Amino acid sequence: MKKMIVVVLLLCLQVFPCFAESIESLPEDWYFVGYTYGGITFPVPDDVEFFELSEQDKANGIILVCFNQDFTLQLRQFAPSDITWDEFTEIMAGESSADVSYLDEAKSILHVKNTSPTANSELVSISMNGLDGNMYKISIFTGMDEDCSAGARVWECAQTVSAYTRYMDFSDWPLQENATSEAD
Repeated sequence: MKKMIVVVLLLCLQVFPCFAESIESLPEDWYFVGYTYGGITFPVPDDVEFFELSEQDKANGIILVCFNQDFTLQLRQFAPSDITWDEFTEIMAGESSADVSYLDEAKSILHVKNTSPTANSELVSISMNGLDGNMYKISIFTGMDEDCSAGARVWECAQTVSAYTRYMDFSDWPLQENATSEAD
C-alpha cells in the first residue's frame, strides 16, 4: 500500500505541480515525490529508477530508494521508540565528520553533510519529524559512478534535494481515504 501511495503521489505532483510549494525555480528535469503519511516532500531528477523493496527493507523502515548515474537516495522512517528527534540531533551534533545545520528557521529540518566522504558512505542526510510523529531521514549516496569528488554531480543533486525538502500536509487529499497503517 505504501508503494502505491508514493506512486500515486508522484503522478499527482507531476500532473498538478500547483500542489507543490515554490516549484518555480525547481530545475526543469526534476519533479517532486512525497510520502503522504509523514507529509515529507522532496525532488528527484526525472531519470531516476526506483528499487523494488524487499520485505526486509520495509521491515527496516525503508520507504523508497531511487538512483541514477549520479546519486542514490533512500527515504527511511523511524518510530519514536527507535530514536527520538532529540536523541538523533544530539548524536549528529557530536559526530566529528558531520557538518550539521538546519534548513529552516524552526530547526525542524536537519541537514548533515559528511566531511569525510567515501564512495560507499552516506554523503548527505536530511532529517525531519513527520506530521505523523515518526522521524524521516533522506540519505544521499553516490550513484552508479561512485564519484564523490568535490566536483561530482552527486553534490549538486544533494544540494537540490536539500533546497526543496519540505513539509506538505496531504490530509485533505483524497489519497488519505485509502490509506491504512499497515505496510505492504
